[in-house]
This record gives sequence, C-alpha cells and structure tokens, in this order.
Amino acid sequence: MKRTITEFSKNDEADLLLNWQHLHSIPEKSSGEVKTSRYLADKLKEYGYEVETFENGTGIIGVLEGKESGPTIGLRAEMDALSYDIDGQTEYFHNCGHDANCSIMLSVAKVIQSCNLLKKGKIKIIFQSAEETFKGARELINTNRLNDLDYLIGVHLRSKDELTLGKAAPCVIHGASAHLKINIKGKSAHAARPEMGINAIEIASSLINQIKKDLVIQTNVPYSSKATNIRGGGPSFNVIPANVEIIYDFRAQDNDLMAKLKNEVFKIISNFNLEEGAAIDFEWSNGGYAAKYDKMMAAIASNNIVEVLGAKNLVPPLKTPGAEDFHEYAIAIPKLKSTILGIGADLVPGLHQFGMKFDKDALLIGAKIISFMVYDLLNKDYQSN
Repeated sequence: MKRTITEFSKNDEADLLLNWQHLHSIPEKSSGEVKTSRYLADKLKEYGYEVETFENGTGIIGVLEGKESGPTIGLRAEMDALSYDIDGQTEYFHNCGHDANCSIMLSVAKVIQSCNLLKKGKIKIIFQSAEETFKGARELINTNRLNDLDYLIGVHLRSKDELTLGKAAPCVIHGASAHLKINIKGKSAHAARPEMGINAIEIASSLINQIKKDLVIQTNVPYSSKATNIRGGGPSFNVIPANVEIIYDFRAQDNDLMAKLKNEVFKIISNFNLEEGAAIDFEWSNGGYAAKYDKMMAAIASNNIVEVLGAKNLVPPLKTPGAEDFHEYAIAIPKLKSTILGIGADLVPGLHQFGMKFDKDALLIGAKIISFMVYDLLNKDYQSN
C-alpha cells in the first residue's frame, strides 16, 4: 500500500503545487482567514469529506469515517499569515509557511480518500485559524468536536539553519511563550517644571533595569525575558509624559519554568521602589505552552522518515525557543498522542522574515511521510501499547 501512496502522491504533485500557489496568493490576518477557510473547505468537500464550520472563528474540521470502528486521527495545519507595514499600509504575507502546511495536509487528505486508506476509524482534517495570536487552537478545542481524537499530527517547514532539504525531524520541541503588559501612570507637567510632574518614562527605564538585574533563575533549562515595546509620551518634546506602556516577551523551554518566571517578575514589580504619586498595573498573557509530544508518535514518525528519506536524513527531535499553540490540543485532551514534524526545505532567510522562500520539493516529502504515518496508525495496533 505504501508503494501505491508513493505513486499516487507523485502523480498528484501538480495539484499539491496548485493548492499551495492559490493559498500563497490569498494571505489573511489571524482570525480573518475567510478566503483561505472557504478554499480549504471546498477542497475537502471535493475530496469526499464532511466539513464542519463554526460561528466563532474561521477554523474548519473535515471528517471522513470508515465503515468499522477504529482510532480517530487528527491532521492539523494553521491558516493565518503575518502582517507587515509596507509604506504605511498593513499587508499580509505567508512568511511562516502556513500555506505550505495547509497544502501538505490537503494532499494527505486526498491520499487517504483516493487510496482508500480508511477502512476503520475516523480522520479529522483540522485547519485552524490564528496560530500567530495563540487563539485558533483554543477556539476549536472549545467546540468539543475534537474530544474523540486518539492521535494528532502536525507539520511545519523549518529554516535552512535547522534542517536542509531532504532531512526531517520526528518532532519539534517548542518552548512556552508569554507576554506581560505593564502600565505606568505618572503625572504630566511642563518640561521646564519637572518637579511638578512624575516622569513615567524615567520610571519605566528604572523598572526595566531592575527586572534585567533581578530576574535571574538558576536552571539548566533555557529561558529569556526582554522588553520588546515601549509606548509613551506624545508629539511634544517639552511635556513630561504621564503614561507609559511596556511590553515584555518571555520564553522558557518548559511550562514549570515559565510559571516560575511569572512569579518572580510579579515579585520584582510589586516590590519596585515607586515614586510617590505614581502607579503601576500589569497583566500577564500566556501564549503557547511548551511541547508535549508522545514518544510513540515520535517513533512512528522516525520510522516513516527513514522509509521516505533514508536513515541518514532522520535528525533528532528539534528543540526551538519558538512557541506553537499545537501543543494546547494535548493539554486539553489528556489521552491524545501527538507530534509535530519538522520538514527541511532549504528555507531562507528564516521563518517570519520578509521575503521567505523555500524549495517546493519539501511539500511532497511532508505529504508522503504523514500519509505513511496515517497508514501505520490505521493498520497497526498501537492503542494496546
């Protein structure tokens, strides 16, 4: 059967590329993937899937059921693009490769139906919105339409410095991310009378230095904290600013360390020596959770990477400080066994970088590996392990 999958996938490569080209031409903002969602839904229906849509959000689920009971396998990709300021206008581009991820999963969906892989069990093709803003996974989880998942497979192209074309990793071990918004309230005054005001920018500067000095955790687990945005003052150079907003980005390679970072930075802010008359309030927002992947799923992925690419092109699990809301599915559904593959694509200059490009041969590679994994999950008894 895997030979049949290989032959069909190769013969269907032109359709795979056409799907990518179309998706690449309609980049849309997070939570606004209307054209993308409609195109993917139409394709799934064309391939014989029932498509579920939802009032809240643009995410969709394509469902295909076998005649006998068996495992429920989810295949997930994200639809949103990235925003950039181009000559004062906001424009969107697929510089994270979500168009590629969707094209790969769409190809796998077609393989499953066309090669008659599904004799038992159920397939759910999950196209979620808003991965970049960490909202899309939660929206679909909250529909309760994924609670029956036994397995979940994701995919993402990786930059050339991580993986070159023809290599693949059985899982990407993402870190956790979070953001902290700090609002500092001072008192406005004429710049010639600084004693009559409370300078919020100066307080912000002192607080940033305090956090940099005191937020030190003794651990072998990688982490980082950095101020990434400061907004304050106005167009006039001669006014003491009354309000400043600071945005912090936090990264940690496991969820326990992220919780510790949160507690420690809260202590630093609460104990900060604040000028009389000034005030601080702050709000913490979790982004993505650190990776939860299943060793069995990673082993299945490894075996099929070797089948498709050869043993020398299998690389170990890939660790990255980047975050992904893919891992929220495994946290929300405790029985779920999941992994997200990393596919080499000679991708340059890097993910999220303007002008990103990659070798399109990676699309077929990703589709074949995942199709092979689906075949194994449907035909081998992993549930008793």
